[in-house]
Amino acid sequence: MSNGGWEYSEEGDLDPDLTEEAGYGEWEQPDRRWVGSLFRIITTLLLIALIGSVLLSVVSGRRSSPPPEQVPNSGGRLTRPAPTAIPELRPGQSEELMADYNKPLPQATPETQEFWDGLKREELRIQQCQDCQQHYFYPRPFCPNCHSTNVEWITASGKGTLETFVINHRAMGGFADEAPYVIAVVTLDEGPRMMTNLVNVEADPEHVAANMAVEIVYDAVTDEVTLPKFQPAS
Repeated sequence: MSNGGWEYSEEGDLDPDLTEEAGYGEWEQPDRRWVGSLFRIITTLLLIALIGSVLLSVVSGRRSSPPPEQVPNSGGRLTRPAPTAIPELRPGQSEELMADYNKPLPQATPETQEFWDGLKREELRIQQCQDCQQHYFYPRPFCPNCHSTNVEWITASGKGTLETFVINHRAMGGFADEAPYVIAVVTLDEGPRMMTNLVNVEADPEHVAANMAVEIVYDAVTDEVTLPKFQPAS
């Protein structure tokens, strides 16, 4: 059976064999592989949109959280209320001090214990290789310059140069009431660099500049922990 040049079987279906015999070429079944590819693309886009919506909700929730309330004390300075949750106390730390200090505290390790003990004594302790004479920080049992294990602790001068800095205006958690504040990288006179905070200076580029001379300040935040901070050299 023929219709417009195409050959059909007796049941009315297009017959590829008869069509080919009639000179209309080989019959090709339509390629439906694009359907599966389209389904996978749509599924991937929906998954990306779902993940983006969840992340946007989390970020929006954090930004909408109100800052901690600040109230003036009798001297006119702002003070913050005690945190609602007090971190787990470590041996030797008093509840009162922990309630006043609501920021993360360092955990000493065998390699860093001498560094933290020195700060409690108001000494800046760093290490020096006895083979290549290199000073280095952070503490570790071998020299990062020559890999020698012949190293000793020494007391640094506590003086240095402000290498670079950033002024943070959008602090999180317990740091929020201190913003803006200066996060700095200091190069010690002995050579090593330390990340720290620059204090006792207005957090403004008019008052803070790279290459300015700085000196250490020992900030005893609890009975057991003293933090090394720096201020403009006197």
